[in-house]
Amino acid sequence: MAGEVTAQVLSPREIADKWTAAAQQLPFEASGTISTAATTWATFLTGALGAFSIGGLAFLPSEIGKLEGGQQEGVVTLLFGALATGLVARYLATLAAQVTPVVSYTDGELYRNQTAQRNFEAARRLLQSQQVSTVALALLLFGVLLSLIPADKPYQLVTQQGGAVLCGKLVSGTDGAVYVTSSGAATKLKGVTDMTPVMACPPKP
Repeated sequence: MAGEVTAQVLSPREIADKWTAAAQQLPFEASGTISTAATTWATFLTGALGAFSIGGLAFLPSEIGKLEGGQQEGVVTLLFGALATGLVARYLATLAAQVTPVVSYTDGELYRNQTAQRNFEAARRLLQSQQVSTVALALLLFGVLLSLIPADKPYQLVTQQGGAVLCGKLVSGTDGAVYVTSSGAATKLKGVTDMTPVMACPPKP
């Protein structure tokens, strides 16, 4: 009948040859796919690290300066850990993008096998890069959360009229007055001009 398209019927041998050719070509096609994915991922990491660095230089010093003691050290450690692991993730992504073997072989089968091996290594590095970046994100979030936790400042630095300075914990006496305790001694507060919460009392001269 006019206009009909007759489907070509392949023999079992022709089908097998077709699948064999596709299998031979697959490693070379996979190289391009992995390289594109790794390059895209590396570009994203570069932008994220750049934004983190610029934002960190602009805002972090003043915010971290408001923290004290162990809280400040913990936040700084977590943020530097996030930056370091982010750089490692970026390095792994760069390695993953370099898929194609550098050496060109005259032996086609050897070249295909070498390409397949490089594909496997690149895919593994890309996965490692994503895993390391997850660790970097977790460290960053922990650092931010730690900076938001109110620091426990159990002591009060009290300035009284006349310039006398006391430091210790505040307690209520049975007489209704407020006392500051330090080294087992309690001093009744009177004429207080300033009171500042601190994490630890300064050493006595």
